Amino acid sequence: MTLWRPILALALTVSLVAAACSDDDGDTAPARGWEDPAGNMLAFSNVAATAGIELVRELPPPPAPPEGAEGTPSEPQGMPDLMDPAENAKATLAMRGGAAVLDYDRDGWLDLFVVGADSGPDRLYRNNGDGTFSEVGAQAGVALEHLGSGAAAADFDGDGWTDLHVTSHGMPGLASPGHHRLYRNRGDGTFEEIAGRAGVATTSSTMGDGFGSAFGDVDLDGDLDLLVTGWQEGSLGNRLFVNNGDGTFSDVTEAAGITDDGIRGFAPCLADMTGDRYPEALIAADFGTSRYFVNNGDGTFTERTAASGTDDTWAGMGGTVADFDGDGWLDWYVTAIFDEHGLGYGDGNKLYVNRGGGTFEESAASAGVDDGGWGWGTAGVDLNHDGMVDIIETNGWMREEYQGERAKLWINMGDGTFTDVATTAELTYDIQGLGLLHFDYDGDGDQDVALTSPAGDFRLYRNDLSGEAANWLRVFLDTTGADGIAPHGLGSRVTVSAGDLEIHRWIVSCAHYLTSSELSAHFGLGSEDTVDEVRVEWPDGSVTIMSDVDANQTLTVSPG
Repeated sequence: MTLWRPILALALTVSLVAAACSDDDGDTAPARGWEDPAGNMLAFSNVAATAGIELVRELPPPPAPPEGAEGTPSEPQGMPDLMDPAENAKATLAMRGGAAVLDYDRDGWLDLFVVGADSGPDRLYRNNGDGTFSEVGAQAGVALEHLGSGAAAADFDGDGWTDLHVTSHGMPGLASPGHHRLYRNRGDGTFEEIAGRAGVATTSSTMGDGFGSAFGDVDLDGDLDLLVTGWQEGSLGNRLFVNNGDGTFSDVTEAAGITDDGIRGFAPCLADMTGDRYPEALIAADFGTSRYFVNNGDGTFTERTAASGTDDTWAGMGGTVADFDGDGWLDWYVTAIFDEHGLGYGDGNKLYVNRGGGTFEESAASAGVDDGGWGWGTAGVDLNHDGMVDIIETNGWMREEYQGERAKLWINMGDGTFTDVATTAELTYDIQGLGLLHFDYDGDGDQDVALTSPAGDFRLYRNDLSGEAANWLRVFLDTTGADGIAPHGLGSRVTVSAGDLEIHRWIVSCAHYLTSSELSAHFGLGSEDTVDEVRVEWPDGSVTIMSDVDANQTLTVSPG
């Protein structure tokens, strides 16, 4: 049974206001959050300050738009002159500053790396396991002050310790090429910066560029390869690096057919969209240049953006892949700009629903997720544990028309539509957003959300989900010592069967926008307290099956 299904009219009549409960005296006390059809209450609390994460950024004022200008898709009103170095620097400053999740010390608690951008050095927050974090960037050797952009975390060298890749536009005050960082985790609480000798320090030979990055095993040899995006015009900064297995990478972009014909790239994903186990290369990109490259399985890719039906995005910013309709195929969601002001910025987000056979159907408007304002980071994750993938998105820009926008929290209603419950669920994020990621930082089973801003404070929203139908299962994959299978099981498909539920998740690396979330398969199980079967399909074609698994636990599964 798949999860995109009609729901009874009664179940669809959900309250978007807080429910109330009565005491013996007849007084009412409002229940907190949004009540879903199963009676669960979904609510969030911003706990960044109490958790010990205090980071604030402030942008200079934006350039004034031309008097009386009318926007067109080719010349949007009020856009900065990106050929002017000062205006380009101001624009890119507002677009940089990501974060990544990793358990760098392998203590079982997820830590947080935050790119400093213009607010000081990069930071590494160690999870203390009690709801708080300690900043240890300097001790760990990652506290670089630079024009930082995005971050991705994965074990690129397969030694069992998670490493970090950080994109950079150069050192403070001097945008220049060759400053990306690859931090190899030494396993003793410190990192060694090796991007230069590993061959991944530079993605453009002419200018400082680099936004998102994503890891994946594009050739299924068991090593993690790296896809990095670049946005600057003429930088040719969208590059694919294949892991040589000896701590170095080779730039195979042209040989692999990842043609950079003016791609203004932001958010890359490496994910198997065709079911052949080989990951495709997806790039959410600005100015109508998003790209979908099909992996041919022989070291090359074929660009099939138009042929696949994924060519309808004008101002692509962030991206995520998930099985939004529960049919067993990965779909692609791309954030963009919803222009209701006549500025020529585009017609909003795109939801490309995978129909199999290499084609997609764009359905954002009919699903109700096209208007996210000036969209940036996004992720697909089951936040209320009903088994269906929801969408969370952050937004905003320097222009007055797009300031004060609220983040979106679209709950999957199971009938092809989504409902925004951000306000009622107390996801009260109305500053200019940028990066977004999810992880279970407090170990209670639900997914929490972190958001970065170029013009405000870092936010950590704890998910305070409660209810009788909020069971869950979280699966990590450990491939240490397994030949031919990539670290973290990247590329694996995990399927859970529980009662009438059959839920599919994938372990993928996707730069939502300059960020990377925890590398797990997270399942909301509703009222099911036992999982009949957990099935892991590994990238090498082997399968691991576990039966009669208790809900409400974190599993670690290895091949065999």
